[in-house]
Amino acid sequence: MVGLAWLLERAGLEYYDRGWGTAPKPDSAEWRRHVENVRAGRIETVAPQFWMTAEAGRNQVTRADRHLNGENPGVEPILAALNYSLYFKPGTMAGAARTLSRSPEEVAAVEELEAMPHLTVSNWAIGETVQHVYEAMAARSDAGRLHIIDMCSGTGATPAAIVNRLGVAQERGHGLDGDRLGIMSFETTPVFYDQLRTDYLPGARPHLEGLGVKEFETARLADFHNQPRTGTISLVAGDIVEGIVKLDMSEVTKDDVLVATANYGFHRLPSQRKDEIVQKLSAAENSVIVVGDLRQNGSAVNRGYFNMSNNGPLNTGNLWLEDMLGMAGYVTRTIGHEGYEPDFVDAALRDRLHEQLDDDGFVTIAVKGPKANELLFGE
Repeated sequence: MVGLAWLLERAGLEYYDRGWGTAPKPDSAEWRRHVENVRAGRIETVAPQFWMTAEAGRNQVTRADRHLNGENPGVEPILAALNYSLYFKPGTMAGAARTLSRSPEEVAAVEELEAMPHLTVSNWAIGETVQHVYEAMAARSDAGRLHIIDMCSGTGATPAAIVNRLGVAQERGHGLDGDRLGIMSFETTPVFYDQLRTDYLPGARPHLEGLGVKEFETARLADFHNQPRTGTISLVAGDIVEGIVKLDMSEVTKDDVLVATANYGFHRLPSQRKDEIVQKLSAAENSVIVVGDLRQNGSAVNRGYFNMSNNGPLNTGNLWLEDMLGMAGYVTRTIGHEGYEPDFVDAALRDRLHEQLDDDGFVTIAVKGPKANELLFGE
């Protein structure tokens, strides 16, 4: 394990020397402080004069995508597991327990949310998007079911935001019966899956039972029930791409809607593996994919922190995401871009997302199928 950690750190140093101009030397106090922060899972940017350029960050992304697509297909789950177990601490990411107890107004108003504030804002935008689909389906006369698949669930903050907002909808009298709702969460990294199972699930259990989700499944990829089921939440440990490709969606009907969500997870997957997921999800007649993430390594926290360590060289970004979705038959819109301001997302959250577009953060909604288009885009 120590040797692998050293290799990851050396990879960071290699990229750190490319395209910087004025960078702190590896033997300087500035660099030593940065290394200490990385090892402690503490996010603290270096002085602005030492930040990586946006161009160098983009080069990292394209290099990582090319390398992981070509030479090492399917290796990213191992790299992610090493990265997160070695360098991320429980407080680094948005926590499920905090997410379950917050309101969108609180999220939008607080400046110091977590180390990566866009992560929390986009979690809630995703939650409200799923809430809108849930309420719109409850208002229809057909008996279609809602299948929610959260990819790259991490410690559980994204599914927690979704469950929170579905509970709000139900309190307003806009809920689906439990036999029309099913949830699946996939997580690759063992340390995050453990938190998902032991922290998120116990805290979410009463909320889920209130929604009519009464059956709870935790399983390894080889053992899980691979058909979306209603009245059930499944937490699945293993390679997310293999898990999605393995899904049997033969009983997902034309009246059903499949909503797949991913927040800050797609940047770990090279474009070929993202495309495997998109192609599989597009098999459902009506599907929605909601992605919150970074486009490239261009945010302030990336250029002043992540890009200098192993996280930068392993980040494949989302430079071609919309093209990929479009080729699979999806219509895509990004919140705050080209006038898209969906009223089902809280206005304060939309304002924050609009600001984040200039700092590399985005939330993109993709829909495929007549019912999904009607529910999300009114078309």
